[in-house]
Amino acid sequence: MTIGMSDEDRELRDSVRGWAARHATPTVIREAVEAKSETRPAFWGSLAELGLLGLHLPEEVG
Repeated sequence: MTIGMSDEDRELRDSVRGWAARHATPTVIREAVEAKSETRPAFWGSLAELGLLGLHLPEEVG
């Protein structure tokens, strides 16, 4: 059974996919996995700008 996607869902998917292709490259992910200590990635700010850090929250909380 598949989940129906709206045009808005597809636009979000495409936007996130494009962002990941530019910022979360295999090299970046590999470096993060192999790092000696955990740090916030350089691309974190762009995630926030896109609003992706709050996708799990209802719109009324911002």
